[in-house]
Parts: sequence; C-alpha cells; structure tokens
Amino acid sequence: MSSSAPETTVSALQAEATNDTWVRPYFNRYRKHLGQALILGVLTFIFAAMLMFSAGYLISRCAERPDGGIFVVLIPVAFVQIFGMGKPILRYIERLVSHDWVFRMTSDLRLRLYTALERQAMTLRREHQTGDFLGLIAEDIGHLQNLYLRTIFPTVIAWVLFALVAIFYGVFDILFALAMLVVFVIVAFGLPLLSLLRNRSRIEREKMLRNELYSELTDNVLGATDWAYSGRAHEYLKRASAADEKLHAETAALEGYYRLNDLVSIIVLTVGALIVFVWAAGYFGGQGLPRADWIAAFVLGFFPLIEAFMPLTAAVTQVNVYRDSTKRLNSYPTIDDDDLGVDPEIFDTVSAVKFAIDDLMAQSEGASDSAVQANDKSAVIASQRADTSSPSTIPSIEPESISIQNLSFGYGEKHVLDNISLDIPAGQKVAILGRSGSGKSTLASLIRGDLEPAAGNILIDNTSVADIGDAMPTKIGVVAQDAYLFNRSLRDNLLIGRDDASDEEIWAALDAVELGEMARRLPASLSTMVDESGTRFSGGERHRVALARVLLARVGAILLDEPTVGLDPITESALLETLFKVAKDKTLIMITHHLQDIERFDRVIFVEDGKIELDGSPAELEQTSERFRALRRFDFGIGI
Repeated sequence: MSSSAPETTVSALQAEATNDTWVRPYFNRYRKHLGQALILGVLTFIFAAMLMFSAGYLISRCAERPDGGIFVVLIPVAFVQIFGMGKPILRYIERLVSHDWVFRMTSDLRLRLYTALERQAMTLRREHQTGDFLGLIAEDIGHLQNLYLRTIFPTVIAWVLFALVAIFYGVFDILFALAMLVVFVIVAFGLPLLSLLRNRSRIEREKMLRNELYSELTDNVLGATDWAYSGRAHEYLKRASAADEKLHAETAALEGYYRLNDLVSIIVLTVGALIVFVWAAGYFGGQGLPRADWIAAFVLGFFPLIEAFMPLTAAVTQVNVYRDSTKRLNSYPTIDDDDLGVDPEIFDTVSAVKFAIDDLMAQSEGASDSAVQANDKSAVIASQRADTSSPSTIPSIEPESISIQNLSFGYGEKHVLDNISLDIPAGQKVAILGRSGSGKSTLASLIRGDLEPAAGNILIDNTSVADIGDAMPTKIGVVAQDAYLFNRSLRDNLLIGRDDASDEEIWAALDAVELGEMARRLPASLSTMVDESGTRFSGGERHRVALARVLLARVGAILLDEPTVGLDPITESALLETLFKVAKDKTLIMITHHLQDIERFDRVIFVEDGKIELDGSPAELEQTSERFRALRRFDFGIGI
C-alpha cells in the first residue's frame, strides 16, 4: 500500500465535498440540529460512564460496612438514580432529534432525485438503464442516510469522548493518561485507518457488483418472457446466481475482516481496562480503605466507552461508499427548494422533549378514540364514493387551442428549435413530420411541459405551459411510441388516466377504442394481469389501451408521439382510424416520420433543422409543393 494513499483519499474527498451540491448543503442548513444531536450523544455516553462509575463506588463502599451507617451511601444512591434515569431519556431524545432530521433530509433527497429524473426523462432514458435508477434510489440514498447515522455521529462522538477522557485521566496522572492515549489512538484512529486502506478496493468492488446486479436483474426481469420463449431460462438463472455469488463472496470477506477487527478492538480495549485497574489499584489501594472504593468506580466507568469506540472501524471504512454515492448524485442537476414545496421544519431538542412527554401521556389514554375516528373517517370516504356516480359514456370535452410563440430550444450548444411560431386552433388535426433529429419530438416534449424552452412561450387555451405545471395531464393526453403498461391489472392500468373512473366508464372507453370485445374475453376481465410491460397484448393493443387511458382523463387535446412505429401497415391504418374516431371532438397533434393516411389530417407541418419548412393542408401541399409530392412518393416506395 502506497504511503500516499491516505493523502490521495483525503484530498479526493475534500475536492468532491467542495463541488458537492446535493449532500454538503445539508450540513450548513441543519448545523444547529446536528450540533444538538452530537451534544446529546456525548451526554448519553457521559451519563452511561457516570452510572457505572457511581455504581462501582456504591458497590465497593457498601461491601466495606462503612462508618456512619446507611447515610454514607445515600449520595452515591442518588447519583445512581440520576444517571440511571438520565441515560435512557438522553438516548431517546438524541435518537428522536438525529433520526428525525436525517430521515427528513433523505426524504428531501429522494424528492429532489425524482424531480431531477422527471425533468431529464427525455434524455436520461437514452443514456441510462432502469437498473441504474433502481440502484441510485434503493442503494445510494440509503448510503447517505447511513453517512450521518453510522459514520458522522459515531465518529465525532467518539473523538469528543476521546479528548474528554484523556483530559480527565490527565488530571490524576500524566503517565496514566499517556498510556490510555495510546489505547484510544489505536482504537479510534489506527484500526479504522488500516481498515479503510485494506478494504477500499473491496468495498468499491462490492458496490460495483451490487449496482451491476440491479441492472442485470432489471434487464432480465423485463425480458423474462423472452428468456422463457427462447428456452434459455436456465442460462438466465445461472447468470443471476453467478453474479449473486460474486457479491456474496465480497460481502463475506468484508464481514470477516470486520469480525477480526472487532476482536482486535476488544483485545486492545481489554488491555485498556487492565491498565485502568492496575493504575487505580496502585493509586488508591495503598492509601487506605476509604480511598480504595474508587478502584471499582474507575474500572467500571471505563466499560461504557467501549460501546462508543467499537463502531468506528465499520463507520470509517464506508467512506468510499458515501463518496461514490455522492458522486453519482452530483451527476444530476440540483433542484431548488422552491421547486419542491417541502416543509423544512424538524425537531429540535425542546420540541423533542415535548414530543416525548406527549407521547408518554398519549400511550396512557388508550386507543378507543382512534377507533372512533377511524370509523368516522371510513364513513366519510364511503359517502364520498357514493356521491361520485359517473355516467356510462365518455362526456364530450371542449378541445384545447395551442399557440407556440417564438420558441427556441437547444441541448447545450446544439440548437434544436430556432424561433418557431405556430397556432393550432381548437379541434384541428395536425401532423408534424420531419426526419430523425429534426426537432419534432423535442417540440412535443416542450408542448407537454417535459422540457423548458430557452426562449419563447407555449400557450394552451391561453394559459402558459409553465403555469399549468402538474395539471398538464388534465389538458393534454399523451400516447407515446412505447405505450408502457405496468404489471398490474388492466383496470389498474386504465385508472392511471383517472383514478375515480367507474367500471362503466372503463368499458365505454374500451369500446370506443375497439378493445371491449377483447377485454371481455380475458380470463378475469378487467382484473386480468397484463404481465410485465404489457406483453400479454400486441403492440397495437397496447396503444389502444393507452388511448383508452387518455379518453378516461377527459382531456381536450391528444398528443401522439410516433405511436405507429413498429406496427405493420394494416395495424397502423386501423389504429389511425380509431384515433380519428375517438378524437373527433379534440385537438389532435401527431408526431410522425412518414405520410401514410396523411389525408386524414387538417394540416401538415414539416420541421427541418429546427425550422418549419412546410405548413398547409394535405391538398394544398399536394398542389403547391414539389417537395411534399416527392416525400409522398418516397414514403410509398415509388422513389423520387
């Protein structure tokens, strides 16, 4: 191991901490509560040590049949009671304060991460895998939670106790304090640093294997049907088992090292206890029985310190895990508090004490009131559901108008859309065409609010898309190229459109998209599971389910992002016919790359190099644009 390795690790951590915009700000924001939790943690161990110290003195004093009778031991008894009651109370309040703000912090981190993923969904889905997201959410946020609870808190508390105990021992004997200093340096610094250097690469391999296992597992689960159909399920299980065995081997080796380190720590601390005993026996034992009572007090008072120093090795060793998790998080843009709407209020020491008292009082009152309230709440919910009766047909919705004003957008230095203006009247059927990379899908993302324009504005029914925000699903329904269905029942997948829709409305929507007959033949009707990614259904059927979901949402506009890609011409034509039938009273925008059934649309817009090159009805463009005619001939395979 190179001698520069510790310096390299520390310098790398310092550099990354300086540029950290996800985790480091919480240290500043909650430094008051962090300080309170650390003080409470230190006081807890002080009370534990003083409890054993008082108990040792009391036991030794009582065993000597002291002069003065029972009154001599009243003061030690009082201290035992004070420290005995104070230790669990301080522990409870410390856990309440520390865990409350840590859990709120990690909850805030998850919300920030979800928001960042949502905002970058259009680009992230092409660059990352579902397993990477799963590992980030399931593993990395949990690691950062442990960063506070299992590393920062135990380490700082142990170091503070280290300083206080060294000063305390130094008051009595400098040589004794130096001897104990050696013991504490070994346990608090030497063994953790050795473990960090020895296990750094092993921990990195373990985390890498765990992340790979998430990705492998996700890919295999999503492709489980393909594995089964190809007759290679055994190979899938073999690969999964091999990956799991590698991870288990690394974890077992790491746990084995921790057990060995714990054994060495216990031996070193046992030596420390013997040093305390030998010193106390020599310092007090030769000065008469009245002072010999302190021998047991000093020896027993040392043992609670073992609990403070034992977790240090495992805590410090995980630094590289936290470093990797923080690095992964910082690959996403920071989300401001104003965009989250979270409540930053957390427990402080005073509110924690009040909560503890209120909690004890509430437990003594019983649970009868809760049962009454639960019954009342159930009755209210039942009455609300009874009042939300819905008709068996899909009501007509007023179509939305869409106005695009001087719109520009780019990814970094690449300009995708350049000063586009476009007005789509309510109820108009528009086809937006263009070759791959021309900006038509980006335009669709901007219309539905997934991306923010660099310049310009988009109005839906005279309301800015930025002002609509999360209410966008009530304005525009989207049928994407990959109509995703969750591994739930058909009813659950349709209720995503509107969660209070009745079965009568669901059947009306299915009949409207010509899926009612198929759904009635399913084994469990609407309760039939659609399987992972909707593999029970064909591509055209999945798009029809997505369209039924849009109908249930009662929107005034439908945005179709290349919904016919991958479909054969017959299925594509049938789907388009259904689309126009169900969208006859809605504004319809379809992003597409070819001109099949283009006569169905009121208007055709051709986008190229971020600008609108053609705009008009199919009949007009057929008469006036040679390029449109050439594109039609090419699309039908006739050639230019």
